[in-house]
Amino acid sequence: MAKQKRTFKQKLTHLKRVVRVTLGKFFSSDYRDRRMSRPQMTSTEEQAVRIWTKVLHQPDSELMYNPKTHESYAVWDSPRGTVYLFLESQNLRVINTVVGYDIHLSSRVEQWCDNVFSREVDRRRKKFKKQAESKVVHSLDSLETRLEGLDGN
Repeated sequence: MAKQKRTFKQKLTHLKRVVRVTLGKFFSSDYRDRRMSRPQMTSTEEQAVRIWTKVLHQPDSELMYNPKTHESYAVWDSPRGTVYLFLESQNLRVINTVVGYDIHLSSRVEQWCDNVFSREVDRRRKKFKKQAESKVVHSLDSLETRLEGLDGN
């Protein structure tokens, strides 16, 4: 079959698609993967961020994310009691077993906290995936060894 020549409208549609894909890649939401410089903070925000990062980096803390509301959650059963953290729209809610605090955050500080959360979740996901894949490789190796033993019979 002979290749048909594209019409001007088809060329324009293709060009629009290429531009959209290129711009989409350029302006994609991978900002979460990049490290951000720590923004200027008030003393209250600084204290809240220290608590947020300490809980996030605890290996036994539980991290959750709600894609509908774009809110991040962290729970840590510390030796002194359970701590709940909720990163909401320009607000960090800290709840321990007795008292709850609502700390207003600037948009830059909220974005920085969200970035730290995303990097920690990604780090844990990679570790989890690596552990799962290492078990599969080991199982495949043992399966191959057992199958080689059958060839000798």
